[in-house]
Formats: sequence, structure tokens, C-alpha cells
Amino acid sequence: MLALAAASRTQSLEEQVEAIPNEVSGVEAETPSQAGGEDLEQLLLDVDSSYAAAFDMAPKVPAHSICIPATARNALSVGAVDARTDRIEDYSSRGPTDDGRMKPDVSAPDNTVSVAYGRGGSPGRLPGTSAAAPHVAGFAALLKQQNPSASPAALHAAVRSQVRPRGRQAPNADYGHGQ
Repeated sequence: MLALAAASRTQSLEEQVEAIPNEVSGVEAETPSQAGGEDLEQLLLDVDSSYAAAFDMAPKVPAHSICIPATARNALSVGAVDARTDRIEDYSSRGPTDDGRMKPDVSAPDNTVSVAYGRGGSPGRLPGTSAAAPHVAGFAALLKQQNPSASPAALHAAVRSQVRPRGRQAPNADYGHGQ
């Protein structure tokens, strides 16, 4: 593993794969060049796309699925809205909480374009609430910068007041107060 990690600094992904022994426990393994010379990155992208389309493995999230830490009273919980379709993501947790409080608080875009998640210098997309939450955190930071003495409760209320209502009557268990 250390040799592979050291080699990765100077070798391309294809060269690293070629360097892996072709036999493991007596089983022959094809390298990308033996499999027809296809570009490894494109091959991985094709497999990933085909797998997702064929099996639609994205979990479908039911009502009352929001959980700790998003259910904490002082947590500003964020749902994910696909930037391409403008719809709440199937995997985005839904409220209300077990004790009946409305969560998530707000929703924000995911599947946003990011060079950091691209391949070969082209931009890619970052999915998930891990992409949506930083939008809200950045907005809250800007609000705090404008009003340094604002309490966490005041910032929470300010964020909720600045979103566009989404879904059925806001707040709701899908989009919260809005996006």
C-alpha cells in the first residue's frame, strides 16, 4: 500500500492500475489496456452512471426521518434541493421531529457545480446535504458579520426569515421555512 501511495505522486491512475499484479489467488484480472484500452476514468464514470440508472439506489426518505443532530432545538437543520431540478432530494431527511417540532429549518441547493469534484479539469457536481449546509452556514456567517452582537437564536430567526417559501404551506416537513 505504501509503494502504491508513493507511486501515485508520479504515476497516473492508469499507470497505478497497470502496476497492480494481474493475478490474485490464481484468478486472472484484466487491466484497462487488456480490456480494450478504454480510458479508465471514462470507464469508471460509465459504470457509475449505469449502476445508478439501473438500480436507482438513492434512498427514499419518509416523514419523521430527521434525526440527531438535526433535531436539536438550537441546530439550524438544512434540507437538500437539487440545483438541476429545483426539487427536494429523495434522500433529504424530513420532519417533523419525534416530539412534533418542524424540521428541517431551511433548505439549500446541492448538486452544485464544483471544480473540486470534477475530473480531468472539468467541473463536477457535489450532491447531498453536505453540499447544501455550507450555503446556509455561509449566509449565517455573513449575517453575523453584519451584526456581530446577534445571538444564535437571532441568527437562526434571520436565516429562516430570508428564505423563499417552498412546497406546501411554509414551514413544512420537506423544505422547512423555504430555500
